[in-house]
Amino acid sequence: MPPAPLALLIVVLTALVGCRPSSAPAAGAVPEAARSAAQTAAEATPPPTRLTIGHSALSAVWAPLWVAQDAGLFQREGLEVDIRDIGNGPITLAALASGEAQLAYTAGPSIVGGIVAGADVVIVGGYLDRMPYELVARGDIQSIQDLRGQTIAVNRIAGATGFVVRYLLEHEGLDPDRDVNLLQLGAQGERIAGLRSGLIAATLVSPPFQTVARREGLRVLYDTAQLPLAYSHSVLAAPRAVVATQPDAVRAVLRATAEAVRQFKADQALATRVLAAHLQVDDPELLQATWAYWRGAFSDDLEPRGLAVILKEALEEQQSRAGLTVDDLVDLRLVRELGSAAPRP
Repeated sequence: MPPAPLALLIVVLTALVGCRPSSAPAAGAVPEAARSAAQTAAEATPPPTRLTIGHSALSAVWAPLWVAQDAGLFQREGLEVDIRDIGNGPITLAALASGEAQLAYTAGPSIVGGIVAGADVVIVGGYLDRMPYELVARGDIQSIQDLRGQTIAVNRIAGATGFVVRYLLEHEGLDPDRDVNLLQLGAQGERIAGLRSGLIAATLVSPPFQTVARREGLRVLYDTAQLPLAYSHSVLAAPRAVVATQPDAVRAVLRATAEAVRQFKADQALATRVLAAHLQVDDPELLQATWAYWRGAFSDDLEPRGLAVILKEALEEQQSRAGLTVDDLVDLRLVRELGSAAPRP
């Protein structure tokens, strides 16, 4: 017997309901709206800008660069940075000119000398306008006056250490060309070895080596950071083409550097941890002394104010470029923006 009409209607309706897709998502499924929002956010976030940043020689003077990297400040600015220890100033200048590095934390004298010689690079900032060295001598040397007739070693005669030694000797009444013998001996480790062996009577060192010197019976004669002269020892430099075509990237590096200097000065634990890792020093006394020295030496902003004396020195060797001024060395538009810009969250 055929089913009653009412019964048949119930069967049909039940079948239709069972065939309709469920409005509830399956377990673990991502709702379409949420998936679209996530995709939109991903598309709105640009990929990180990749930069190679070089620095010259191993020294705590580059601590802001290391803090910016280790504390994630470059990453926060949307940068993916490859940091390389390229070598001394002239090698770093060549790396900038060749495109091997897009920016560099490097010695002011080398960059100024390169610009005077025609290199198409520019100084975009700086955080050290002092001469951050200590003159260390053998234990039998009691004062700078005792260095008459002695040999003083520097990294490069035409570099920062050469200039600082000459200025210091003149400040103390000695003629660097007649009263002492200046010897170009290379990196700090080699000069310290020469001091230990007695090959030289004195040399310039930067922290933390002066603490080691005291332990070995050597004598610290002078802290050149106390000299009454603004001197842009360390600067940030880039090819002019990079500043012109990638201003946002340069601006981001400057912001990260400014924050790194602030954190280095304010956070001893962070600063000594970074110094220990990059200098490979595990001596707490050395690390504390290094942090204390550089905390006082670093500037509070990134505008270099000690380039005039370096330019004067460079022009004495390149007299055909006598018309150059400090304005020809720098492009400080981006760093000056930092003073008026609100801090990034």
